[in-house]
Amino acid sequence: MRSICVAHETPHWHENTMSDEMRFIYTPLEAARREVWKRWNDRKLKERIDAMFQKGWPDFFRDIPKAVLARNIASPNMELIHFFDLAESAALPPLVLEYTEDRFTPKNQEKYFLGKLFFYGGRGRKGGQKLSACRVIDFNGAHGKKLSQIQTRKGESLPLFHHRILSHILPGAEKSVVDMSSWVLANGKTASTFYARYLSFFICHGILFENFILQYEEEAFTREVVLPAILQLESLLGVKPLIVPLCPFANENDPYWKYYPEETEKVVSASKENDGFSISFGEPSSAREKGSFSESDNGHGPRHLGVSSQKGLFEVGL
Repeated sequence: MRSICVAHETPHWHENTMSDEMRFIYTPLEAARREVWKRWNDRKLKERIDAMFQKGWPDFFRDIPKAVLARNIASPNMELIHFFDLAESAALPPLVLEYTEDRFTPKNQEKYFLGKLFFYGGRGRKGGQKLSACRVIDFNGAHGKKLSQIQTRKGESLPLFHHRILSHILPGAEKSVVDMSSWVLANGKTASTFYARYLSFFICHGILFENFILQYEEEAFTREVVLPAILQLESLLGVKPLIVPLCPFANENDPYWKYYPEETEKVVSASKENDGFSISFGEPSSAREKGSFSESDNGHGPRHLGVSSQKGLFEVGL
């Protein structure tokens, strides 16, 4: 897997900047890498997990521990490219879990940036971001539809569109993508009852790379769903799920992570037909595009498997 170098200053996080909740949730990468193999070889621990969570255990977790990222649709933005680099550092095969049966709303930051792509070309002479953008879907027509049912303005399935550009930017990465929709629907729709089962994947079968936000609307989900699920698993099994921060805490809400490498624009532009897509240039024009989502927009909200739009992922009517 080749890496793509992009110009961006990523601040480091330090232990003394972490709250007690953050220390409880996360495990440093190197420690998690060692621990996952220790637990993988603990036959009794794996048997206890299998006995507790037998319903619909995915086969792809059975062969070898995985580095895992969960998003609605796998797309080659800065965040996903960074994840593949972290998976390589962990010496684990990457696995991207999708939930394409979720419903689209432009008020959700994760989904908004699936419908309008921003291509990052570094910074200009005056320090401003060099960005161009492309709206690939009709936002009004897509609102409320399942992601799997949405077509681009050229008539291509939205998930297939993102997978296609993924295969161009990170050749072979599309083989690491699995749609978890059927598993999700078979295992419940409320995060409060579902999440312990989901996080049990990361006791000994893999490492979850994620940032659970302790501010904005996502704070309630972290405190009311994530933390209790981790406590439940620790109480039952004696160990916590292995969760490593995906992005540095200092800029985890930076919209940069949703931008695309500049070369992605060439892939999208090369496939333009009949003015299906149009490319615009310049700085982000709205608060949403700059990352300054208001709470009413739910913009800082949920990006990971577990929350979506204005409700928990498994609380949305399907």
